[in-house]
Amino acid sequence: MDCDTLFVNKVSDPSHEREHVLSSLMFFFLSHLEIFLALKYPYYSYFFMDDADSWYKQGNDLMMQEKNEDAISAYDKAIELDPAHTSAWNNKGIAMFRLKRYEDAISCYDKTIELNPNHANAWYNKAKALRGLGQSCLDKANEDRVAAAKLINQSLAIFDSADKCYVKGDFLSGEKK
Repeated sequence: MDCDTLFVNKVSDPSHEREHVLSSLMFFFLSHLEIFLALKYPYYSYFFMDDADSWYKQGNDLMMQEKNEDAISAYDKAIELDPAHTSAWNNKGIAMFRLKRYEDAISCYDKTIELNPNHANAWYNKAKALRGLGQSCLDKANEDRVAAAKLINQSLAIFDSADKCYVKGDFLSGEKK
């Protein structure tokens, strides 16, 4: 129904004409509400997405805007719809890494690697997250001299794990043999 025909349609009983016009206006408004919201609020349309790839793409868009928390939510929705979506797991890890949530990032990369052991980027990303975690332990050791020895040993073990992940990533990507 368009605006031109909205008021032309009259009912035979004049007492119901006002109700008919109001219901016609309401129908017109509601039928165009979703279009209005999608134009006014670009991410509105994502509330109606029901496939993992759309949520994954939304997460990527949000990460490019540095909206990492929102990206994580989008990746979570993609993973909920497709638990084996390796790219969603990997990119969720990247968003976690950007927020310095290294242990959460490592968990995401571990899930990616569990789903696809040959995912070279997941190995590199895990190595990078392990290095970030190791550095944060060293930073804590610098702040807390009492626990320094324990934290330094923990950091060294984490750095060793990171090196092994880099080696695996190099091997899988063909960088080094």
